[in-house]
Amino acid sequence: MKKILAIFVSVLFVLGACVSIGATAFTYDTESVEGKEITCIDFLDFSETNNKWAVYDETEGTWSPNEDDGDSYNEEGDPIAAIWTTNATYGNPKYQAGKLGWSLTSNGEVLSVEATSTSAVPGIVFTIDEWATSIKCGKEESGGTEYMKIRVRNYSSAQQFTLGFMTTNINNGLSFFSSTISDVAVESNSGEWAEYIFSIPTANSDTNYGDQLTKNADGVPNSRWAGNLIRLLFFPFGYNKTDGTGAYQGAAMDIDYIVLGSKKYVTEYKSELQKKEEKVKSIELQKLPDKVAYYAGEIIDLTGIEILATYDDNTTEVIDSCDVDYNFEEAGKKTVKLKYGKGTASYDVDVTGITSIEIDTLPESLVFTKSSIISDGFAPSDLKVKVNYADNESTTVGVNQVKLVYDFTELGAHTVTINYLGFTAQFEVTVINVVDINVDDLEKVYFGQELTENDLAINCVYSDESVKSLADAKINAKVELEYEIKAPGTIDVVVHLSNETYGIDCTKTIKATVATPVSLDVDTKNAKLSVDVEEKYEPSSLIVNYVYEDGHKSPLSVDDFKLRYDFSEPGTAEVTVTDNYANISASFDVEVKGMDVTTKNPTTEQVTTAKDTTTTKSGTTPSGDSKGSPVVVIIIVVVAVVAVVAVVVVVVLKKKKK
Repeated sequence: MKKILAIFVSVLFVLGACVSIGATAFTYDTESVEGKEITCIDFLDFSETNNKWAVYDETEGTWSPNEDDGDSYNEEGDPIAAIWTTNATYGNPKYQAGKLGWSLTSNGEVLSVEATSTSAVPGIVFTIDEWATSIKCGKEESGGTEYMKIRVRNYSSAQQFTLGFMTTNINNGLSFFSSTISDVAVESNSGEWAEYIFSIPTANSDTNYGDQLTKNADGVPNSRWAGNLIRLLFFPFGYNKTDGTGAYQGAAMDIDYIVLGSKKYVTEYKSELQKKEEKVKSIELQKLPDKVAYYAGEIIDLTGIEILATYDDNTTEVIDSCDVDYNFEEAGKKTVKLKYGKGTASYDVDVTGITSIEIDTLPESLVFTKSSIISDGFAPSDLKVKVNYADNESTTVGVNQVKLVYDFTELGAHTVTINYLGFTAQFEVTVINVVDINVDDLEKVYFGQELTENDLAINCVYSDESVKSLADAKINAKVELEYEIKAPGTIDVVVHLSNETYGIDCTKTIKATVATPVSLDVDTKNAKLSVDVEEKYEPSSLIVNYVYEDGHKSPLSVDDFKLRYDFSEPGTAEVTVTDNYANISASFDVEVKGMDVTTKNPTTEQVTTAKDTTTTKSGTTPSGDSKGSPVVVIIIVVVAVVAVVAVVVVVVLKKKKK
């Protein structure tokens, strides 16, 4: 018994240790919103104490994945530093290495990342709260963790830092959904630290990736930042940006920290690195970087650099990362300026210039639709440019590293100029747009049928006379139809296709053949089959359908048919239903109860439509007229008889008294 108790206590101790370890990263803001406790976390401040996913090898002087961190592993068993891809599987997101290289600098306080492939989605995922109990996502006014702050040095030309998230409100946090993508604009081509504070739900709503978010009554997209946070995903150079503003092979960035919490918390937050920088008195370059010769257009590489930082208290520290200012666009000897806190230093490098550029690989297709250019931007991913240098060496760069100059205001042939650091090359493309539509006639439509674009074979005709189906055109067009399907025969259907954004406005009139019904089907299951004399029949109780030769049925409204009947005498009466367009009739019987009122004309007939009340024909006296009414006659006779009897009784009584 004691042994069991000891084991039980040990289990509780371990469980308590796990919870406390998980909770040490959290702090709570109880001041920003009265009565609320907002969770704040600095787990992604890349300080040595927070890097549970990476370890430092003092012998080698390098950082590597922490093999003991079991929170996030890929299929091959590699730890959390593995790379995120879009093919997330339910319950077990897959990772794929080789898309985003990473290293830790500044004694583990700076995460340096570099896109190592042409992937448009290089990123990394972190498990923030594996228990999903501590971080309530939402607006700060409701006590939710809303704000994020990042401090980055963006060496690349990418123009946004992007995050995604996995919460209990989104498939229980088991899969990543691109609807959570949230872009934050960052300064490109900068070697200096910059801070960005933003509201996560606002960023998510403003991004609305793929227009996947539902909208409120005002048309504003509803953010998916709700529930409890489990994982955060970071795409340092944007997510799937193909317009020249996103990731490309060689794109690089330094990240000091990513923290989230209340606006007060993130605004006031400073990393240990920032605090150190504020105390720096001077810096001295002790060892040059390994790379001191560059080709024009290359990004600075500080690998191997050693800088001695002296602080206000005269203590010193060797650092390997700092702010850097340089320009490698032109040939010659260039000065690299270093800055760390208040301290500055510099060194020179040699830059080999460019002699020319040429097209290495043209896009597979040189025809571009106006809709694709507007929606995705003009950045053909398969375009490759060869850069020739003064030392007879050359390299190949992608479309995201060059500037494309063009004017696609008009349709037709255009010259696109490639500009790379002032050197140019050109190629020709054709821009097309939808200028007409072809729509097949409709061989058979039915009465009252509601047509949609799915009923029509719509083909888009482009300005170069090429043709695509509406589905293949992917122009998100609005299709409006004008028609009236009633009487059998041939009618016109006007098809209007438009998309104002893409400048598309086309109209085509086609023919449609309205089928002729062969009979009427009258369903009386909800109808009243027993009526009183002179009662008006209610047509809305009937279910009336056209029946076609192929068995198809089309429902008629009460305005589409009329009723004929005669309820002037008791017995069985026939109700005839006749449509207003094909003049087809069907009948059913009802029982008429009451007294015979056909004193003048036994051939009384009544006609009822949805808009008319019962009308009297063939001279029948209306039931509302008391003249000639048998009921009135009976009452008069009864009164007369009673009066006579009363007189007789009075006379008899008088005789008895005498």
